[in-house]
Amino acid sequence: AFGLGVRLAGGVLFYPADSDDSFTDDALKTFYDIWCGIPPLSRSGFAGVGALCSTIDGRLIGTQFPAEIYDSTFSKIRWGDHVRGEKTWCVRTDILRQYPFPEEPCGHVPEGLVWGAIARHYRTRFVNKSLRVYFSEGDSIMAMGVRLRGIRRNAHGLFLWLQDMLHNDLKWIRLS
Repeated sequence: AFGLGVRLAGGVLFYPADSDDSFTDDALKTFYDIWCGIPPLSRSGFAGVGALCSTIDGRLIGTQFPAEIYDSTFSKIRWGDHVRGEKTWCVRTDILRQYPFPEEPCGHVPEGLVWGAIARHYRTRFVNKSLRVYFSEGDSIMAMGVRLRGIRRNAHGLFLWLQDMLHNDLKWIRLS
């Protein structure tokens, strides 16, 4: 579904949404304003904008970025800066077409596979503002994934991500 959405998207930026997501009333405008705050001549080096997520009762999920506005990569914030927890991304559509999620195997493929590939070529502007509400109960893939589907069903996707990290991101993993 994600790949089909990216292929059919007509906009410059793509904002993925799952069944366990909700967004702040100003999320789209905020993402757009932050994107427009990147100087036009610099935008080609940016994949998009990343922001924080909160629970339904307003608690921040994980940790904040090192600065209110922080230009970096997914790999550096995760492995180098030790930023933890669920985050949200508004990503250039053309880049998502260039680095698609694998459609085989069936099952869950960790997002880190795609975000890591993008991070090797582009920065992201991260902001310490919560723009997505994440529901961790109900039909959330994260809440039910291991418990109900078992690791075997998603093992191939996990293998692809781990293999990619070992081949391409070992320098970051050593920092963790």
